[in-house]
Amino acid sequence: METLDFAFYLRKLTGDLLSSYIVGNGKIDLKLDLEQIYLEMDTAVPLGIIVNELVSNSLKHAFPRERKEKSA
Repeated sequence: METLDFAFYLRKLTGDLLSSYIVGNGKIDLKLDLEQIYLEMDTAVPLGIIVNELVSNSLKHAFPRERKEKSA
């Protein structure tokens, strides 16, 4: 079964999410304390979806009046 470097994936995912939102003064500093771990895809995909939702909702609701999504 195929595995994924989940720490690398989380860094990429959260970086992409932060760059897709304009929040407040734009100075959000997300610090990740991750150990390198390889997960099988059937575990990594659901965990990635959960992290995506948690971070997205945090960005949406932490600064409700100031938030704007960047348009692509």
